[in-house]
Amino acid sequence: MVQIVAIDVRRLLISPRETKTDQQPAHVDCYDRLDASALVIWSCPVAAPRFSRYYRKNGMSERSLGGSSVMWPDTAPNPTTIRFQSFIVAAALAVQCAAVNAQQAQPRDRPAASNQEAEIRKLIEQLVFQHKNASQTPLLSPGIGGNDDKEYKRQFDKCQQAFRKLTEFKGAAFPFLVEHLDDKRPSIHFRNHSMGHSVGDACYWNIYFQLQDRPNDYSSYGYSRKGRDGKDHPKPYWEGTPFDEAGGLKAWLEQNKDLSYPEKQIKCLNWLLAREKAIGAPDPESYFENILPLEISILERKQEAGADVNRELDRLRKIMKGKLINEVPVELLPEKSRLDPPKPK
Repeated sequence: MVQIVAIDVRRLLISPRETKTDQQPAHVDCYDRLDASALVIWSCPVAAPRFSRYYRKNGMSERSLGGSSVMWPDTAPNPTTIRFQSFIVAAALAVQCAAVNAQQAQPRDRPAASNQEAEIRKLIEQLVFQHKNASQTPLLSPGIGGNDDKEYKRQFDKCQQAFRKLTEFKGAAFPFLVEHLDDKRPSIHFRNHSMGHSVGDACYWNIYFQLQDRPNDYSSYGYSRKGRDGKDHPKPYWEGTPFDEAGGLKAWLEQNKDLSYPEKQIKCLNWLLAREKAIGAPDPESYFENILPLEISILERKQEAGADVNRELDRLRKIMKGKLINEVPVELLPEKSRLDPPKPK
């Protein structure tokens, strides 16, 4: 945000810092005197040099005053011309600085409001599977193996619905989910039937699936896939998580607390993409299934975060839609494919 303030030339002996209002942010100063003196003072790190060059071309020189850059007329300019130029430049500077600040400073996840906190905590309690068979492992889905217990199904559905609703709160739910990572009360399986199914497990997987929000067209079912070397490789999400190097999910969230929700997703998706690229693709179809969907998803998250990625995103979407095999990066394919690139169908 930029605030433009008219300054009386008689107050030039006062530091520009003293003329700021309480509402004006400390990192952006922009003053423009709309009279014959055409005094312009600013400290926007990106836009200022551009407008400094403009004023130099229009008969003004830069001086230091109170820690800010000051453009001062070398000769008495025409008042009408300067009023118009000052207005145009000040308005452009305001837009430029606002755009820069919006792009550079992505907001952190907003904390939950009091009514949201109450709802989140209530949903976490609904993750508890309250049934006489709650301690059994695995907990099979209702109806499997002739299980027609109505209370079992009601409790199972309750846990699933709570899990989905918690996801809708996005990052606002994370602090409360983290509080319950060690909650040993029984819940249901949210990863697979060979893993734990406590409330703590449910909270962990809720955050995990939100941050590593894998696209629907990414990967097929199974533990492994073939790489560029023709060998079977475990799929990365079965062999580790983005949180391992940080010492676990809780530590990872603390280390990345200044990232916005989409920026956290980008970091987790990049972890997965790097490992998929290391495995490579035995053929173009594998690239379209295991790598390109992640590249597109990352750009979509960057777009959500405010980055200008439209051109590259459109390009990758066209490659996916048309299955353009000549656009597959050759370094991801076997050595033979690099020497003899695949021909389009």
